[in-house]
Amino acid sequence: MPTGSTQGWPTLVIETGISESLPRLRNDANWWFNNSSGAVRIVLVIAVSKARKEITIEKWQLLPPNTPIPVTRATLNHIRQQLPAPMPPRVHQAAGNQRSYNAQVVKIDVDNITGAPLVLPFRALFDRQPRGNEADVVLGKTELRYCARVV
Repeated sequence: MPTGSTQGWPTLVIETGISESLPRLRNDANWWFNNSSGAVRIVLVIAVSKARKEITIEKWQLLPPNTPIPVTRATLNHIRQQLPAPMPPRVHQAAGNQRSYNAQVVKIDVDNITGAPLVLPFRALFDRQPRGNEADVVLGKTELRYCARVV
């Protein structure tokens, strides 16, 4: 856990379960954001479907504080298409002001991986700028395929 301003909360949370529990996992992701006042920056929701032999990874984060309300599909699509991908806000937000969104989806099945690479911004994870050889955590198809084999 970084030593910055996260006040004892992790910056990254991983919620996992079987695919039938995906709505529950998404609710759990929101719990982390709401109860940490935004100190939790990213929640990875990982749903495993043994029947379909598929793993779905959703990267949830908070919308930037200046995002217009109500949040429309067009707004979400615009945010998702930004390159580089938007960094999760590094400011604390009261639960009533927070809006989380599914920033990225990666699907892994026996034949394909879509949505890769999964990128976790260094600054969001460690609450500081990278130094030296430090960089974003990037899970490409090779790393994701390895993770899927272990499951």
